Amino acid sequence: MVKLPGQRIIVLISPGFITPHMEYEFSELVDEALRSQVVISTLDARGVFVTLVGENADEKRVSGEILAFLAEGTGGMFFHGSNDVDEGFRTLTAPPPCSYYLGFAPQSLKEDGKFHKLQVTVRQHFTIQARPGFTLPRPRKTGQVLLRQISSAFFCNAE
Repeated sequence: MVKLPGQRIIVLISPGFITPHMEYEFSELVDEALRSQVVISTLDARGVFVTLVGENADEKRVSGEILAFLAEGTGGMFFHGSNDVDEGFRTLTAPPPCSYYLGFAPQSLKEDGKFHKLQVTVRQHFTIQARPGFTLPRPRKTGQVLLRQISSAFFCNAE
């Protein structure tokens, strides 16, 4: 997508993801999309759903959170709670009338791979869409540590 001319929008259609402890990887994906000026919009393929007796309502809710995170973090839209897929495509592929991108470079934060919340506020009469936070890179591992981890993974803990 990076090499294509013009405005680039990816529309991701999915029933959602359950990916515990992968915040760092999804944050990296959002960062790369932002650097490449690629917008990711998402459509929850489940449409309107109900929770049946015995089902885990939290699991259904959480599975759509990653779709929302990808869209909100890249300036896209999250279409959900509707069975009208045609309207979803029209909504997600229509360019906004105008948009502004703001950025900042965090100072004095430790590269620990942890999620840091963001809060953006503007004066009234404006609509704002901002990512909920960011994750700084994890510290790089030395060659020896990395080699041991690769060996462990491939050779059943052989050191």
